[in-house]
Amino acid sequence: MNYFADADVARRYATFRPYFHPLVISKVQNALHLDTPVKKALDVACGTGQSTRALKHIADQVIGCDLSPEMLAAATELPGVSYILAPAEQLPFDGASIDLITISSAFHWVDRMRFLPEAARVLRSGGWLVIYDNSFEGSMRENQAFEQWVAQQYLTQYPVTPRENKPLDPYVLAEHGLRFIREERYVNEVLFTREDLVRYLMTKSLVISVLERGERSQEEVYLSLLEQVSPFFTSEHGTFRFSGYIWYIRKENTTRAADR
Repeated sequence: MNYFADADVARRYATFRPYFHPLVISKVQNALHLDTPVKKALDVACGTGQSTRALKHIADQVIGCDLSPEMLAAATELPGVSYILAPAEQLPFDGASIDLITISSAFHWVDRMRFLPEAARVLRSGGWLVIYDNSFEGSMRENQAFEQWVAQQYLTQYPVTPRENKPLDPYVLAEHGLRFIREERYVNEVLFTREDLVRYLMTKSLVISVLERGERSQEEVYLSLLEQVSPFFTSEHGTFRFSGYIWYIRKENTTRAADR
């Protein structure tokens, strides 16, 4: 199932997903020592373009690609930023034409055995593939009982959807001329009202899958979740913890590899 091939899902995604991406891109800029922007960057599985827009800070030209027309229709265009309809596993670009590829919160959805050779093909020698995620930890700074509700009630009502979570295999990367350099971890906190928390939870695939199967209506899910989370709030906003990883993968310099 493509959990994001729906116009209403795309609208909620564009409006209620936290915009954490500039934080990650600033870390990427520091890690890769990008004193000047790269010429051309590609944001794979870009969704509604949040990650694509943030990437413009370190690239002269940015292209976002996604296989969902509904998601792309909700993306905001900016000068130097464009979008195309294309799957991660079949990138419509010439070989060695991209300086930097990013994929944000979507690597677990792609067929990595088809995506990785495509990424290696379009990356120039010495270019970078940066894979990152930002996960909702299910904890609330102001009320520790919220974490228990997530584990015992929320995830029972909305089980986690199947996805690929195996660790990266350096030998598979090496087959395509890619080398894992390092992982960086980070945390960030997001302020939500009770309404915005529920709207965010309704962008997650585990809730979308229930809605798509027609088991419950959007209004039923919204009102039910709102009733459940409201007691945890003692003021207008709550503080919720997210955490993520950034994987830095380099396309080997083919000239040097040949010399060896």
